[in-house]
Amino acid sequence: MNSSTPSITSDTDLLRYYLLGELDDEAAGTVELRLLADDAFFELAEAVEGDLLAELARGTLPAAAGKRVRRRLAASPRGQARLALIQGLRELADDPAVEPAAPLPFRPRPVAPPQTSYLKWGTLAASLLVAVGGLWLAMQTVRPGSTRAYLTGNGATETLSQAVKRHGSPLPSATPIPATPSAPAPPRDRIAHAPKPKPASPALVTQIAILSLSTTRSAEATRQDVRPEPGKRYLAFHLPLDAGEPYTTYSAVLLDSTGAEVWQQGGLRPQSIDGNPTVVLKRSWAKLPAGEYQIKLYGEGADGQKLVGAPEFTIRTP
Repeated sequence: MNSSTPSITSDTDLLRYYLLGELDDEAAGTVELRLLADDAFFELAEAVEGDLLAELARGTLPAAAGKRVRRRLAASPRGQARLALIQGLRELADDPAVEPAAPLPFRPRPVAPPQTSYLKWGTLAASLLVAVGGLWLAMQTVRPGSTRAYLTGNGATETLSQAVKRHGSPLPSATPIPATPSAPAPPRDRIAHAPKPKPASPALVTQIAILSLSTTRSAEATRQDVRPEPGKRYLAFHLPLDAGEPYTTYSAVLLDSTGAEVWQQGGLRPQSIDGNPTVVLKRSWAKLPAGEYQIKLYGEGADGQKLVGAPEFTIRTP
């Protein structure tokens, strides 16, 4: 890590320094390997990147940091699209011709006209009529022991109390219709919530380039062109090993067209891919500008390092 970088106390700080390009190559390589293996760490990186883009859009990001973010976004097609969106938003916010929308006109509620005297008296008469009708219905309600007559089966009449004595029990009342039972409400902790969309996994945003370690052909014949694919944020170099390689650990050095060292990583262990031992190197597209490169792969043994292969490739812009 750079000497000027403050101490890192959380993954959020670590990802912020990584996205701003303030980590050294070894620390950045460690972060990239963790991004490819840890989904939660990858989701946190997406959130931190969104915060940086928001600061860039608001103009609150320091000039040096903003310049690094723009340079990083311009290195991939997806980043160029996001950079164009941010620039468009800033231009729209700075445009004096754009005025805020006017508030909707407030329409006052019309005042109700005063009621006339005849309307008041009509309302009072209707209320009295309803009250008298209700009282009459209440007086007509049959109660046990009343003398109201009922028609029997032979045409004679009898009171309700006589009918009760004859039947031995009160007359059956209407059977109430049972209410339809409603389904019990599920517990609050079991209410299903719509799942949040999960960001694309590291495997879906990683492009793979297979480089041959064979040295039987000329460098020009073995140089491979690599172009960024849309939506890919990382490039993984697969270096298949020849059968019988005695080494269990390897180190790799990435050189540019001038032979200057761009990045190096040690302690690489072969992975089994399609049944073949393969050394895998992962690098962010943001740190691979267009140009010619060479990877020197060394086997690490008790007697030191030995060059296993040095494939060359060219990064082409879309």
